[in-house]
Amino acid sequence: DTVDPANEGKAIHLNGLATTTETLSDPVFPVSIMGISLIRTVEMYQWVEKVTSKTEKNVGGSETTTKEYNYEKQWSSSLVNSTSFKVQQGHQNPSSMPYSSESFYASNVTLGAFTMSPGLVQSIGGSEALPITEQPAFGTVPSNVKVANGGYDIGYYATNPEVGDVRITYTVVKPADVSIMAVQSGSSFAPFVTSYDDKIQQLSMGTQTMAEMFASAK
Repeated sequence: DTVDPANEGKAIHLNGLATTTETLSDPVFPVSIMGISLIRTVEMYQWVEKVTSKTEKNVGGSETTTKEYNYEKQWSSSLVNSTSFKVQQGHQNPSSMPYSSESFYASNVTLGAFTMSPGLVQSIGGSEALPITEQPAFGTVPSNVKVANGGYDIGYYATNPEVGDVRITYTVVKPADVSIMAVQSGSSFAPFVTSYDDKIQQLSMGTQTMAEMFASAK
């Protein structure tokens, strides 16, 4: 709960509640919540190519490899380039996604008297779903964006999505107990640099002893 000046520049181990009072907001959609991080995940329903290779031995010892190409539709958070498909006819994907996945982090996350560095903040896990249940006010989102399936949908209003449909979901990381190994730097943390120039700045979820954290690192 206090910063001991005697530990300045030394490697330390501590645990406690990583918390914040900041409200995080998505600048594109009307979603906001108090938390350590807010994650927007954008997925598009797309064609994906599955390649299966089969090698057979020929008379005389040579081998012949044949490839079989199969195509199926699935949700993907990254754009699948269908122009590289072996069979492009009937398997075209859109050339872009209307929105991208983004993560928003609180700028002031504390652990007792310490302020956590951005790298440690981004290491805090334990995200949980943030359901979207109410249609936002008219004009706050594009007219083709609807609330469905716990998030925002574009074109995907039923159980049978089509290629090009988009779904947008959210997760949030709330205050949680963490354990840290790092160097005390003022009222924050920095990596410990070993004689081999290895950098140690480790965060684990929950309350862990120093021995447990070293074992996990190994």
